[in-house]
Amino acid sequence: MKPTLNRLPALPLAIGAVAGIVLWWLGCPWWAAACLILAAVALIYFQQRLPAVVLMATGAWWILAYTSAPTEAPAGLFDGNLRQLRAELISISSTRHSQSMLLRVDSIGDNPVTPFVVSATSLPDWMPPQTGARIRLTSILEPPELSGAFRYQKDRSLYYLRNSISAQTFVEDDSLTVVGRHAGFKATMADRRMIIVDILAHTGLNDAAYGLLAALLTGYGDDLDYEIRENFRATGIAHALALSGFHVGIIAMIAGFILFPLRAWPRLRPWRYLIMLIILWLYAAMVGMSDSIVRACIMFTAFIICRIIGRRPDSINALMVAVIVILAARPFSLFSAGFQLSVCAVLGILLFSDRINPVAKRNWSGYVAVQYVTVPLGATLGTLPATVYYFHAVPLVFILSNLLITLLLPLLMVAGTVIVLLSALGSECVWLCGFVNFMVNAVAEAASSLGSISWARTPVYISGWQCAALAAAILCTGLSLHIDKAKARGVALAVALACTAILPVSGDNIPENEFFIIPTHGNTPIIMRSGHKVAARFTCNPGRLENARMRLENELEHYLAAHSVDTMIITTGDTRIGPYDISGGVLSTGCKRIAILDRPIDQDSLAMKADYALICSRYRGSADDARHLTGADTLILSRDLSLKHRARIPDSVALIDLRYRFLK
Repeated sequence: MKPTLNRLPALPLAIGAVAGIVLWWLGCPWWAAACLILAAVALIYFQQRLPAVVLMATGAWWILAYTSAPTEAPAGLFDGNLRQLRAELISISSTRHSQSMLLRVDSIGDNPVTPFVVSATSLPDWMPPQTGARIRLTSILEPPELSGAFRYQKDRSLYYLRNSISAQTFVEDDSLTVVGRHAGFKATMADRRMIIVDILAHTGLNDAAYGLLAALLTGYGDDLDYEIRENFRATGIAHALALSGFHVGIIAMIAGFILFPLRAWPRLRPWRYLIMLIILWLYAAMVGMSDSIVRACIMFTAFIICRIIGRRPDSINALMVAVIVILAARPFSLFSAGFQLSVCAVLGILLFSDRINPVAKRNWSGYVAVQYVTVPLGATLGTLPATVYYFHAVPLVFILSNLLITLLLPLLMVAGTVIVLLSALGSECVWLCGFVNFMVNAVAEAASSLGSISWARTPVYISGWQCAALAAAILCTGLSLHIDKAKARGVALAVALACTAILPVSGDNIPENEFFIIPTHGNTPIIMRSGHKVAARFTCNPGRLENARMRLENELEHYLAAHSVDTMIITTGDTRIGPYDISGGVLSTGCKRIAILDRPIDQDSLAMKADYALICSRYRGSADDARHLTGADTLILSRDLSLKHRARIPDSVALIDLRYRFLK
């Protein structure tokens, strides 16, 4: 076996790629990127190759990020008028209460336009359209909802950036029609995925087993049982439901077993590896080419290439190659939680799993047995900052739960694959379905028991600075385990301790009471918080109350975690919490009164005069009517008002940003 591949060619490129994308996101101008490239050329002249590679990659990925920015929607599109759109369905996901779609619009009315991406939300459909469908719909397009309406709002700007979304809309039930089908490779592979899901749905599997196997084999999680999903999340094994390297490894194992006879002919061994790679990449295309799947396939491809050319693979080098390729194809994947968790999990395993294993490798059986504990522990340490930042929880029973899923997940996936193959050949395989039903019930019961432990899931919130400090502390600790020189190891540990020390003092100062408004489509929730209690007053139609509640809880996820909220009250009428009181359509904040104009209203319906009048999307009166009804000199326009509605309000009316105006 030849020497291990040098990791230096990939590591500086990956560092430069990340730096270039971050600099673009922070607003670095083009001339700064040009200066970096010129500096890289100068460093090459002075034979400083590594800094030159980093600077060159930084400038190159700044250019990639600039050219990959989302296409803007046509001018004058957000005027509040209904338009007929023709689009191709890029992706779709459904829950019990809503359906989310990404559409590539290429025609408005009868006029072709430069294609742009629209995020569309609708009520769930019992037979939703499939990826690649050509759709005709009539709706009102609105600008994307970005962050900034309230403290700790989920930052959707990065979601829109990653998916190149230029507009959003809400689709009514009867305004969407499937008119054709785009017969491309992506749509074809999506059809293969749904064929497998359909095969699983018509076997002897119960609902829980069908939903779990569909998620494990194809990533289709729309039919996954809600309790199983929550129990997996509570016990720290939600990663098993998101396709990643673990799933790719099992598929590779199955493919290797099927192709094992080719090992008997040495000349056919390279073809065995080639066929395995083709199977893996077709599987990745079928399940949607998510960042975690692509990362695993690239690393596996690098290992196979090293085996073919007779070189010993380097895991860090393979990981960096995967990062480079993904960021070259999709630069804004850097801001994806899936990409960050996937890379950090592998990095954590490489940094910690071997070093914290007390059993020597010469005792191979004992070493492998302990790896069942050290590998999930390393992955958990690597992903801890991102997990706490995105999901606000530390699953303390992760070792037991990951040990359970590590032992049973391969069995479930192999059994599911056999069920799909036998069912496609016409066999009912009742006995195997019964075995899988038993296994899924056992896994669900075990996850439920672990999740019911009072200390199993500890809620916690950290700010962005705390997340960065925690990540630096874990990284320095991991590096110290691999450093041989005592002085350098001491420096790494000192940095880790310093980063850990600043964690308690880098948190946020949270006020005791605050209120704000979250404008959404057809609803303007009034949010009032006092201590650890929150009250939300809705203005939507009663028929959409449940859907609005689910959307609000998702929108407030970070906010509720940051303030340790343990009680949330949902109401459509009068309510009182802390210093805030809503009575008779008027919100009293202690020092100010705000009339809430969320529906047609008359003079007798207001309990008192107000200092401000909040005009919501369902109010259809004029500005003079609002002043006359409320006695308010200043009108506040809800952010969900369309431009057509805003045009009825005179320019002299003041627009007041409610983010922090009435906090005290």
